Amino acid sequence: SKFIWFRVAKTGTRSTLAVLRDQGAKFSLEQGYKVPYDSNDFFGYFKFSFVRNPYSRLVSAWQDKIVNGGRGGGKFEPGEREKLSSFDRFLDWVAGQDPVSINNHYRPQALLIPDKIDVIGRFENYGTDLFRIIREIGLPILDEIPHRNRQLMPTGHSRWTKRQLDIVSEYYRADFERFGYEVQK
Repeated sequence: SKFIWFRVAKTGTRSTLAVLRDQGAKFSLEQGYKVPYDSNDFFGYFKFSFVRNPYSRLVSAWQDKIVNGGRGGGKFEPGEREKLSSFDRFLDWVAGQDPVSINNHYRPQALLIPDKIDVIGRFENYGTDLFRIIREIGLPILDEIPHRNRQLMPTGHSRWTKRQLDIVSEYYRADFERFGYEVQK
């Protein structure tokens, strides 16, 4: 079947890719980042993506790409990554970046997903939403979902300061509005 998956970093992308591959999905283009997209050219394709609460997504990106030094988190000047290992400094850095051109691990999700899309799954409801998408695509139903790149992350927002919440709430305003996540105060 024909589908387009709009990949959003830190929303279960490695697990989703593993499931699609394991279920026999064929990719015409697997790494289609920065490929122009004209919705009129893809009528009849099933289009989906996943989103995640902007607060937990940003913590996950910071932990993976900055603290743990994971690949794909952007290019940094010598010593810059170490400075950004302070979450407050990292937030200040993010707030100073252009949301359109910042590395896709930190880019607002609303800028990565077109308006006309069939299903937007939620990371917080990943299993149920992925099974629904697999049925829509017409792939065999699987017994369990493999989890790739799973990390233990701090949960909840009780550790956040008001200043931190305000920075994230403002920078990711479009994500909160479009995807219905609650802004923490």
